[in-house]
Amino acid sequence: RELEESKGILFLSESYNEIAYKRPDTWKVTVKSSRVSGNSSSYGFSQPMFINLYDNNVDFGKQLSPRGFISPIAETALLSYKYALLDIYQEDGKTINIIQVIPRHKYEPLFSGILHIIQDEWRIHNVDLFVDKDHQLEVLDTIKIKQVFIPVNNVLMVKDQSFAIQLNLFGFNVSGSFVNVFTDYVFDYDTKKTFNKYQMEYEDDALKKTSAFWDNARPVPLD
Repeated sequence: RELEESKGILFLSESYNEIAYKRPDTWKVTVKSSRVSGNSSSYGFSQPMFINLYDNNVDFGKQLSPRGFISPIAETALLSYKYALLDIYQEDGKTINIIQVIPRHKYEPLFSGILHIIQDEWRIHNVDLFVDKDHQLEVLDTIKIKQVFIPVNNVLMVKDQSFAIQLNLFGFNVSGSFVNVFTDYVFDYDTKKTFNKYQMEYEDDALKKTSAFWDNARPVPLD
């Protein structure tokens, strides 16, 4: 299940989805409910963006970066990044290292920002990173990404994921934000009954959910 929210002066779009994934690159998104503020006949944004920093090359889409970006934890990351230990804290009996990620080179597809890494396990606890035009981001000026991980069946999975975008267009500053909240992970579902020729499907009543449904289902309250 997923909620995607785009905040701004122009519009607000929300969707409540069921998402299935099979390695290496098979996806299925079932849209349970979708709406655009002020437009009851539009599905809005229902395709969430999935960012996996455990991949050596992180894909934001060919329009934004044809090459993708080198992950700060890629196998060859030491060739592209410098790191600085900023602080250490304890959480649930684990030691978390706050690490600053510093690109070694300008004009290469690299991230900047902060990683929280669980000591000894060397797994991501949360991230606060960004990419910009100085590091081969196209179309947009900046994308900021935040992810928070939680344990699910002894595996750390993304719970919250947010993007903030900025663009200067003909002298106007344009910004937007997208929030994904992931819940109810299932690891042993029947893939034969899940995947078909459609990557995205909409339930018949996806545009008919009431305000009460949204107030109850929405994990991120609207301001």
